[in-house]
Amino acid sequence: VSDWSSDVCSSDLTIHKIDVSALGEFARERFVGSNLVFGCSSNREHLEILQLAVKYFGQVPAGQPIARLPKPLVHVGKNVHAMGIEQVHMMLGCPAPCRSDERHFAAVLLSMVLGDGPSSRMFMSIREKRGLVYAIQSHYEAKSNVGMLDIYCALAPENVPLVLDLIGEELKTFSLIPPWQEEVERAKCKYRTQVTIERESSLGGVSNLVGPYLSLGRIQPFSELMELIEDVRPAQIHSLARDLFRPEQMSISLVGNVKGLNPNELVLAF
Repeated sequence: VSDWSSDVCSSDLTIHKIDVSALGEFARERFVGSNLVFGCSSNREHLEILQLAVKYFGQVPAGQPIARLPKPLVHVGKNVHAMGIEQVHMMLGCPAPCRSDERHFAAVLLSMVLGDGPSSRMFMSIREKRGLVYAIQSHYEAKSNVGMLDIYCALAPENVPLVLDLIGEELKTFSLIPPWQEEVERAKCKYRTQVTIERESSLGGVSNLVGPYLSLGRIQPFSELMELIEDVRPAQIHSLARDLFRPEQMSISLVGNVKGLNPNELVLAF
């Protein structure tokens, strides 16, 4: 084993904490016929795929479908964890629309305009203009009953207070002024391109079939996705930003060289 390699299998203590019986019970409850969804991206006929599914999974117990979980409670807080590295990895997060929420596609575009890629607001303002971070980006994740929008950046420890202030300014601006039409159109074009490219691979194609089915209970055609993203207007993104970007529902976590950083002094004011 090279001196440059690292063991990624976790520690013996962590492995031994795994309850094998609980793991088996979880598998028996979840991996049953009523919870399985089959997706296929190929040139095979539907009947052929159906016959293969019956052949290899026909003996799987029907079981009980998983009950839809209630919307989880949001716990806002500040977390600091020291690690022996030079940089600080900082993440801010807030609740966001779930996959079935009618504001879902507004959230997709909001994240893109805010911090998805080198033409986004935070990248241009905090990284390119001021050079205060090694990387900065926003990410929106939507599940069946909950969603989250987070902002991640890697930076030097001494830049944490200033970067927090600048992120706060960007969020405040987003909450006060609707995004420009040009920004929104650029984000729409990026989304259309990403979805189209994803569909070119077998994995991307089948994921785009199964994902919406699990969240919405139906297959969402490609044409519908394009229509829904095209229908989003800057005013809708602005309205969503005003709902999401509130200091009282933003959590902050820092990992890395956090010596001298007091969690109580980490303030996101806007």
